[in-house]
Amino acid sequence: MVTKKELADFIRSNLSDDDVIALVVEKKEKERRADPAPSVTRVVTSSVSTEQLVLKALSSGASSASGIAAQLDIRPSTVSRTIKKLKAGGTVFQGGERRFARYGLTQAEADASSEAARS
Repeated sequence: MVTKKELADFIRSNLSDDDVIALVVEKKEKERRADPAPSVTRVVTSSVSTEQLVLKALSSGASSASGIAAQLDIRPSTVSRTIKKLKAGGTVFQGGERRFARYGLTQAEADASSEAARS
């Protein structure tokens, strides 16, 4: 039986960051399709690449929406819309509110970044 560490090492050595992100996004989409929220209408858009870019930006650490927009050189409104989708899918987490809102790939990371922004 393969351990989690062996599997993680295999993934790190054989897949690019983009491939790993694509797998995570695909898995979340399958989960969402399997159990859609009754009040949410699914809209198919071409924002998968934007989602991948945001996830890749967050892989280097939590950030604000404007920080991600500046890093990726895309409009803040596009980042906000994408983050909203990723939060709904459980892929991205928010720590803090308003000007102290920070986003990360884990709740702990987002909370820590938000607390640091308050200091």
